[in-house]
Amino acid sequence: MYKSKFLNSKDASKEQVFNPSITDNEVKDIEASIERIKDLLSFADYYLMVRDNCLDFINDCKSNGPGNDKTYIRSNRLFLNALNSYYVWQEYGERHSINSAQRDYIHKIKNHGVLELANRIRHKGVHNNTPITSCSFDVLKRVSSFHIQIESLFTERERSSFNKKIHKYIGEGEIEAVTFIRDFLSEFNKLNLDIWNTLSSDYENDLNTLLRYVPADALNMYNSEITNDNGTKTIHIGRTLELVAIKLELINASNSIDLAPAYPQLTPNK
Repeated sequence: MYKSKFLNSKDASKEQVFNPSITDNEVKDIEASIERIKDLLSFADYYLMVRDNCLDFINDCKSNGPGNDKTYIRSNRLFLNALNSYYVWQEYGERHSINSAQRDYIHKIKNHGVLELANRIRHKGVHNNTPITSCSFDVLKRVSSFHIQIESLFTERERSSFNKKIHKYIGEGEIEAVTFIRDFLSEFNKLNLDIWNTLSSDYENDLNTLLRYVPADALNMYNSEITNDNGTKTIHIGRTLELVAIKLELINASNSIDLAPAYPQLTPNK
């Protein structure tokens, strides 16, 4: 048998038992829920990497002065950081998908405009040439522009394979990198919100499974753990719930999408 216990938030020397009798089958369900939540939190980590790399590029470009070799190299480095982390996000999402809907959303990226163009540009940047081909500076507006020449980056045959949405987006064949990353991040946020909404029911079930074995107040909840009778096995259930709360705060921070509707409240059922 197992029990859930916690250190009292008002007196850390006092250990209190919350649930004195937890069966082996319940523990199996708890462990399975924790593993699925960990996969979801890892997927959230990859989202945050993409988002923050995009914001790093956008914010850095705001402070760049007249175009020079240093600006050119730095802008390409930060630009590729954003696109490469996007590639990693896709790979992780496919290999560790919570359900088939999550995997389907990622597969449909090839039919998208900006999101698929990001994949094409990343591939060329890794294998052929730096995506940002030149930088310019408007002295009057004091604004730098970072140019991606689509016709220089892609062959005519490669451009002919673009879907209609990409052709519509690229227009005359040149795009500005900061504008592109802004557009990309907007669409990427929408895609993640759609994915999170498909995962919410699974997530709620797993979260509610854990919440049944911990006290309602946050401090005692986060201090909770489950142990067997002889103390040889410990399940850190409280730490998992604390990580969920931390990740929610990061995701819902400024300059990001509000994913709150996709998440249940972090309070146990009465």
